[in-house]
Amino acid sequence: MTRQEVEVIVSLDVGFGYTKTVTAAGVDVCPSVVGEWTPGAFRLGAALGDGRDARGPEAVGLDGRAYVVGERALRVAHRRFVGLSREWMAQPTFRVLALAALHRVLGESGQAVTVVTGLPVEDVEPHGDTVRRQLEGPHELRLEPDARRWTVTIERVHVLPQPLGTVLAHCLDSRGHVADPTGLNVRAGVLDVGFRTTDYFTLVEVDPHALDEATLRGVLRIGGTEVRLGPVLDPWLDRHGEAIAAHGRMLWGDQARGLGRLWITGGGGAVLGSRLTALAPHAEVVRHARIQNAVGYFRYGTRLLRVGEAPVTVDR
Repeated sequence: MTRQEVEVIVSLDVGFGYTKTVTAAGVDVCPSVVGEWTPGAFRLGAALGDGRDARGPEAVGLDGRAYVVGERALRVAHRRFVGLSREWMAQPTFRVLALAALHRVLGESGQAVTVVTGLPVEDVEPHGDTVRRQLEGPHELRLEPDARRWTVTIERVHVLPQPLGTVLAHCLDSRGHVADPTGLNVRAGVLDVGFRTTDYFTLVEVDPHALDEATLRGVLRIGGTEVRLGPVLDPWLDRHGEAIAAHGRMLWGDQARGLGRLWITGGGGAVLGSRLTALAPHAEVVRHARIQNAVGYFRYGTRLLRVGEAPVTVDR
């Protein structure tokens, strides 16, 4: 495939909590959960499902094993595999989750794509090659229950430092042009709070993904009763917000005066919000914080494909 041909760019942000995928067609988000497929139990659960998940395959097969992924895994899988350590990136379940996410957004079999993804800054050097080895090349999924064959070829994988996605989302437009050079010309800080940054998920015996959504709403439904979470969560959020802000002050100094821009991003950043903007007068929580890194990856990939344009470079 030449650069003059139309290439498919897919931004893939596989987080511990959620997998975010961005293409020219839009954004997709699903829980980063993989479970074992039990055909009989799954069909019962699928009949109760709704939305996009109910229209997808019952399960996906890879390397001789069948898995249920995302919302379906949360609903019906008895045994689940959730990524809770860096070693997860070398496991088959990571590849299952990534390929299932690609199937959700690509649909058509046989496409060739370029993937732009990200890792936490300290993981890029030791684990970037692992991610590339896992994803680059041809792949085949078996879509259950009728064993249909679905293929994709990942021609290239670009691995960026994860918070850089938020910077690129602000500085590049949807076509990859530099729209706001400010973030590239000043010292910018990004506070990226992810799914496992806070440990209040252990307070209630509920699936963490369900509790994550309840935290954003401030209400948890238990049986037929709605429980307001503010009195329980606020002290914990205050404590975690202060701990994260204290670490930021240690890195950037009081009021982060050395930073021209300070962005707060990630799902946790949206939850903690004002507790973190107190870090500095110019700190701001980005819009759609959960997906901003993925949006930036996509815009970076779009820029890379533009003829005659050099890729964005950032000093580390």
